[in-house]
Amino acid sequence: MRLLGRRAGKLVKRGEFDFYIDQLTKLNEETLETIQEAWEEKGRVGNIFLICSRYGSDHTFILTGQAIDSPVFQWRETDEIKQINSSVWDWFNDWVEDAKAMISLKD
Repeated sequence: MRLLGRRAGKLVKRGEFDFYIDQLTKLNEETLETIQEAWEEKGRVGNIFLICSRYGSDHTFILTGQAIDSPVFQWRETDEIKQINSSVWDWFNDWVEDAKAMISLKD
């Protein structure tokens, strides 16, 4: 997590995404409890940690614990929770590929 958002350059626009560690700290303080409750109401187990938010409404999170990697989930304010990636690294690599396409660096 300490690398997340560091020197992301054009990868992440600060106004569109909450992705940098200072933003994530604030996001987790303000939003984590609501999403954790929605998670548990759906009968799911595990503590969550928010890793990204887009425009303050599409919140992306992982499960905390002993695992080296975690699936990545997204919560929308409609209380919809869905798994969007099977791995944090897959999620991050998808970001990189999207960024390459957006800034025309894709091979």
